[in-house]
Amino acid sequence: MENIHKSNVKTLTITPCTPEDIVTIVEIDKIEWGEWANALPLYRQLLDIFPSSILVARESQREERNKREERNKREERNEREEKNQEKILGFTVALYNQEKAHGWILSVDIPLDLRRSGIGKKLLGASLAMLRSKGCQKISAIVSPE
Repeated sequence: MENIHKSNVKTLTITPCTPEDIVTIVEIDKIEWGEWANALPLYRQLLDIFPSSILVARESQREERNKREERNKREERNEREEKNQEKILGFTVALYNQEKAHGWILSVDIPLDLRRSGIGKKLLGASLAMLRSKGCQKISAIVSPE
C-alpha cells in the first residue's frame, strides 16, 4: 500500500464498498492484522449479502474544482475513471440484526500512518448513521486492546 502522509489528504468521501474495492481492503486488513486478517472471500460474501455493511474512505489527489461545473461536464465514464484514481484510506464493517434491533461495528481499519487524521472518526460516524437508518436501537463494537 502506498504511503500517504496525513497532510496530503485533500478530499475525503465515505462511500459504500464496491466489488473493485475488495482487493484493496484485504491489503489494508493484512497490513493491520497480519495472520488475523480476514480473507478475500469473506469480504465478497459480506458485500453480496449485506451490500451496505462495508464503507470505505476515499481520497483523491486531484485539485478541487467548482462542483456545479464538474457535475455538468462529467459523464458517467469519466466518473468511473476518476474513481479509479482515488485511494482507499480505510474501511469499516458494520452489521445489523433486525430481529434484535442491534448493530455491530466489527472493524474499523485505518493504516497506522493515517491514524489520528480523522479518517476513522468519519468512517465510524458514517457506519453509525447507516445502522441508525436501519432502526438500530443498540450498537456494540468489537475492539482490540492494542
